This record gives sequence, C-alpha cells and structure tokens, in this order.
Amino acid sequence: MADLSDPHGRRPIVQLWLYFSTPLTIVMTQGVYLIYAATALVWMGQGRRSDEIASIYAPSPGYPPFVAPGWIFAIPTALIMLTLIVMLIGPKVGPIAAHSWMLPFVWGINGLLLSGYSISFEYAEGWPTYVVYFAAVMGACSVVGFAAAVVRSVRERAERRREQAVEA
Repeated sequence: MADLSDPHGRRPIVQLWLYFSTPLTIVMTQGVYLIYAATALVWMGQGRRSDEIASIYAPSPGYPPFVAPGWIFAIPTALIMLTLIVMLIGPKVGPIAAHSWMLPFVWGINGLLLSGYSISFEYAEGWPTYVVYFAAVMGACSVVGFAAAVVRSVRERAERRREQAVEA
C-alpha cells in the first residue's frame, strides 16, 4: 500500500481537510442567508418589495422565497466537530501550527452568525431551536479550540525555555 505522507510526516488529505473545511462551513452556514439577501435585493430592484422595508430580511408577502430546514445546519456543525477532533489529536502542522487561533475564531463567528440567522425569521413554532443548538455546538467547539491553542502555546513556550536553558 502506498505511503500517503511526505518526508516531513504531513498527510496531504489531513492538510486539505484543515485548509478547506473551515471556509466550507462558512459558505454552508451563511449560504442560505446570502441567497435570502440576494433574492430580497433582486425583488426590491424589480419593485416586488417595497423600498420602505427597514431591512432586506424583513418579512413581506412571499418572502422568504423558501424555508431552509433547520437540520441542514447539522452538516457544517459536523464538519466543525470533525475539524476540532483533527485539531486536538491530529498532526500539528498547517493552519493548526501556523494560526492555531484562526480556526476557533472562525467557528465562533459561524456560531454567532448562525444564532443571528435563527432569530431573523419566524417560520414555524420550534423552528429556530435546531439552529440555536447547532450554533451552541459551534460556539463550544470554538471555546475548546481556543483552550487547546492556549495550552499548546504555553507548552511550546515552556519547551523553548527549557531548550534555551540547556544551551546556556
């Protein structure tokens, strides 16, 4: 069987996952929101919605054009959880080593934006509940990721100090 790692011990599949999973979750989380916003702007331009509407997200007849099921946000939530697991137990290379705070920061933004999305529209009774749960999971992953980044940073600094003390 072929060895998938390069001479430095990096696994290309893991690296691709880490580089693309976080932007992918942003696109998935905010994609519905962006479609709604684009639809509202097009409708305003065509005169189908009043220009006096305070926000492009304000409800009006026939708007929003479709209702996204809340469970659909389980997909980016699962991607974030898998990325967190890779961050905790996987190789410490790529974006994890270079910007250990970046992934958790983006996850926190994802959770914040998703929670805002859940309260923007009142669809059906109980609808926002799923989305709020997923936003809470994203926020929790963000907190755990930040904690892991801090612990890793403290350990690396202590290790460098030990190395400097041995050299001196």
